[in-house]
Amino acid sequence: MINYHYLLKNPRLFFAFSNTTEQQFCKLLPKFITNLESLRLKHNRERAIGGGSKPKVFDKPSKLLMFTLFFVRVYPTYDLAQCLFELDKSRLHYWFHLGLKALEMTAKGNIPLPAVRCKTFEELFVRIPQLNEHILDATEQRTNRPKYNQEDWYSGKKKCHTKKRQIICTPEGRLVGISTVVSGKTNDKTLAEDSLYLLHAPPESTGLADLGYQGINIAGYDVKIGMPIKKKRKQELSDSEKETNRIVSSVRVKIENVIGRLKFSKMFSDKIRYRLPIDDMVSNVVGGLYNFKLDF
Repeated sequence: MINYHYLLKNPRLFFAFSNTTEQQFCKLLPKFITNLESLRLKHNRERAIGGGSKPKVFDKPSKLLMFTLFFVRVYPTYDLAQCLFELDKSRLHYWFHLGLKALEMTAKGNIPLPAVRCKTFEELFVRIPQLNEHILDATEQRTNRPKYNQEDWYSGKKKCHTKKRQIICTPEGRLVGISTVVSGKTNDKTLAEDSLYLLHAPPESTGLADLGYQGINIAGYDVKIGMPIKKKRKQELSDSEKETNRIVSSVRVKIENVIGRLKFSKMFSDKIRYRLPIDDMVSNVVGGLYNFKLDF
């Protein structure tokens, strides 16, 4: 059984367990409690609040937050979680998804463009100042082979079935947006066009991308997308062109660092095992916590 008091006495173990410091955890907790209570009020209850049996393991919101952060950070199997928390897998499943929803509501506000689809035109055309200068790239995560339409999820780059997200950050390394999850077969350029993120960019914005975005349609947008110079067939790049590519790479590496930090959460990087459609929820939690810790 996990001893929370022991973790609190060991800052290094606390960070390894939850991917947050004790100070960051205490900062998250009040808002998490508020969102957790609002979720419980939305449920169709047959008993009044406080009725029924009392939870034995997650009797406090702080323990549920710790468990949710641990699950996102380590991404254990439910068998392993059952050994650690001494609770039936069905109950662990219930508590994790309840905690994940509350944590998403807590962290999602830290991302200007969270992984949700706009429901109104007002949301679609809102301007995001952070997109004035931005870098974008896509990342893939392995998933189980689907039962139907397997070719739609097969990534020729990774040689396996994957799900893809588009990541946008500033040159300083602040996360601006995470796209909704698409199939691994989707091209980076197509993902950028379908996400409509350019609608949120202020006039005269500039972006930086790799050659996977070559040919992106920016007609109608006052945005310039810079890319490395592509080597032509049977021709070598000149010294000035190589120097230009080196400068572009030195700036664009910032998004690789951001993606690497996001993948520190194993639920964002390891092979996907869950079957429920919670991909965007995971994106919002991991991305929101990244910016939260950056601001702390």
